[in-house]
Amino acid sequence: MSMGYDACFADVIEEKAVAKIINNSDLVGNFINEFNNLINNDESEYTPLELATLLNDNDNSLSGTDILKLWQEICSQFHMATKLHLYVSYHNAEKEGDIYDEVDGLYFHISTEELYEPSPAYKALTEKFGNVIQRSFYVYFG
Repeated sequence: MSMGYDACFADVIEEKAVAKIINNSDLVGNFINEFNNLINNDESEYTPLELATLLNDNDNSLSGTDILKLWQEICSQFHMATKLHLYVSYHNAEKEGDIYDEVDGLYFHISTEELYEPSPAYKALTEKFGNVIQRSFYVYFG
């Protein structure tokens, strides 16, 4: 299998903003501490990205755990305040990324589809011709 760059992006919301929106910095801080404790434990079952994915999926394997309870409370409060869904992810820029990466470690993000409303012109285009526009990614080296 060959290796190469993969273009990624996220609509990131800083932890301070999440805490301000839900008006609960302790809840956000406790979640981050619990996440870091779990991934830094030598006996951890999960990589950081796997844990983030399981949290976003409300996976049954985390049922009853403190971290899932914290995450569900954050998501519930965030959704009540904004009507948007909050997600968590993890990226290790040193091991898997580049010095120019704008995210490193645990981060919160919003689904792009929830953030951007298609313009009337785009809606008319898709009604007439279908989904003919595709978001494509590329990387630039240099």
